[in-house]
Amino acid sequence: MEFFTIFLASLLSIASPPGIVLDSIVESKFREQFDQVEQLEVRIDNVPNYRIIQGQIQRVRLASRGVFLTPEFRIDTLELETDPIDLNLSTLQQGGRNGLTQSLNRPLQGAFRVVITEADLNALLRSPQVLEKLPEMINKARGEDNDTPGYQLLNPEIDFLGDNRIRIKVEFHRLRGSNPEPLNIMLEMGFESVNGRNISIVNLSGTLNERQLSQRLLNGFAEGITDRLDLSKLEENGLITRLLLLQIDNDNLNLAGFAHLEGEKIDN
Repeated sequence: MEFFTIFLASLLSIASPPGIVLDSIVESKFREQFDQVEQLEVRIDNVPNYRIIQGQIQRVRLASRGVFLTPEFRIDTLELETDPIDLNLSTLQQGGRNGLTQSLNRPLQGAFRVVITEADLNALLRSPQVLEKLPEMINKARGEDNDTPGYQLLNPEIDFLGDNRIRIKVEFHRLRGSNPEPLNIMLEMGFESVNGRNISIVNLSGTLNERQLSQRLLNGFAEGITDRLDLSKLEENGLITRLLLLQIDNDNLNLAGFAHLEGEKIDN
């Protein structure tokens, strides 16, 4: 939500004298929010243009490729299209935790489409940051207070299998203890959208060093991940998000849906 606050504040605070190409200005503001953007097209529909400095925009359409959220995490495709926007600029520019929701004269809503490739996910998994941080997270999950990871993560890999299924393979080497046997973990799972409100893990199976993992352990893992992917939790902050498409083929993860953000009245 912080990104949209910065983006809209930058966009709507632009005084628009004749001859200024707003699309180019918005493109520049969008690029500033990310580490890198390979390709970007922006179109603003507004007639007349003076309404922008009044906090009103008819529609914003944005299509981008190669959006790097961080130097390690690339999104192949990010597309956004808004419904009409109507904001109180002075409230928005004051900022604060609820600045965006309190500035809305009408709900903010629009559609989105996101594509993430198998290759980009694997590049993220193999980045030094993930290879260092994941063992630390495992330490914490195991209840170990030692800051030194007990395992070294090697050769993580995600395979998109099609039909909304993926396979994950990871190898851990013990850094402490007398048993040097590596831990080779393989998980296969499917994903499905439940009423557009959350993403559920289904048909989960897995092995540890080619031995089947217990279904009880797998069920606990699936429940934990499914809980984190529950979009309805965003509604506590007034953001309603629904998935219209969840598709994993042999190369790409495709997500499409819409988001609706309710305004918040300011207490007098």
